[in-house]
Amino acid sequence: MKTASSHVAVMALLTLLNGCSKNEDTPTLPAGAPVVEVTGYMTPFEETTTPTRGAYEPQISQIAQAPKRAWQPPTGFGPYSDPDRSISAFFTQTAGEPEGGFQEEYFFKGSSGKWRVSKTDLAAETYYLYGYVPHETYLDSKVEAPEGKTFEDGAVLTIGNLNTISDADVCVVVGAKNGIDDYREAADYTVTGLTRGTFDYAARTTGESGTGGNRVYLLFDHLYAGLNFRIRLDGDYAKLRKIRLKELHLQMGNESGLTKKKTTATVTLNRTSDGTDPISSITYAPTAGSDDEAADGLMFKSETGQLLQTSFDSTYSCYIMPQGTTLLKLTSVYDVYDRYDNLTRENFKTTNNFLVSDLLSGVGEAERGKRLTINLTVQPTFLYMLSEQDLDSPTMILE
Repeated sequence: MKTASSHVAVMALLTLLNGCSKNEDTPTLPAGAPVVEVTGYMTPFEETTTPTRGAYEPQISQIAQAPKRAWQPPTGFGPYSDPDRSISAFFTQTAGEPEGGFQEEYFFKGSSGKWRVSKTDLAAETYYLYGYVPHETYLDSKVEAPEGKTFEDGAVLTIGNLNTISDADVCVVVGAKNGIDDYREAADYTVTGLTRGTFDYAARTTGESGTGGNRVYLLFDHLYAGLNFRIRLDGDYAKLRKIRLKELHLQMGNESGLTKKKTTATVTLNRTSDGTDPISSITYAPTAGSDDEAADGLMFKSETGQLLQTSFDSTYSCYIMPQGTTLLKLTSVYDVYDRYDNLTRENFKTTNNFLVSDLLSGVGEAERGKRLTINLTVQPTFLYMLSEQDLDSPTMILE
């Protein structure tokens, strides 16, 4: 991958949008956590199909279909299922709001095939559910009612200490509805009212057995942009050299510099009655009090290295904070071998910079809910170092 000293070029073959930093810090359920089964649905990422620099032509990617039943999720949503990701939940109410508007944060967590909620005093009352996924203990989050309104009208959700570059697809709840937990294929099962912009959840109490028919349906929408790098080795170069990719790092930024490690997202949600998008605004800013270190997302690491092929078999993915991201900085570390598996260069590091505006005509920065796929070909300008096996032993022939 090309720098002036490497003499190995990276050709960006544009197929266009639109692992990374990971924290293992999931919360623990308290004793007596009620069973509240969770069914989630998510919007797909928006992608492009054109490899040219012509008009930006977004296309909705395919999503898995829900099982056939009497009730289906809203149009544009597909099943979300990740038992390793806890879901943040603020159980807000209009009556009896705490003084100052402070709301305690709870979470749903899947365990042993069942979902439970950390709110042990769940009452048979109506709540307005706001939250996000994934919920981790290192995040600093709060929810407030919009100025002059109640939680029935919407909420202002603030999520602090987010990784700017992440392995997680950070999403916000854009709809909630209660259901039942004893669904049967042959039964009459109709749930109405689950749409974007409504957050009402009528909870049921649970007995000692943990039963009681509690189920909540949640709709999620993306807060981040998706990013894929697909890398292959040039066919002619592959006849002479092999490359084993050992590390892949991502940084990002704009003309003001590189983006910091931690981000605070503030999401304003307004209740809607017609299924339109309840997100009226999202702002991203460096988390207050965080260090000044630039974000460095480790997308891939291997001690032995991954052998690059001449086809796009290797994809490296992550999710990035979109606002103000106009520059992508990709650094790779790799070993180079000759065709006889002799090591000629070890732990060589190169960096490539990509401007979003160069990749997408008319698009200046990354956008939430859209995924950018960049195809890269490792292509040589010339061999940096010859090995003994590259030279044929000269012979003399009788003329």
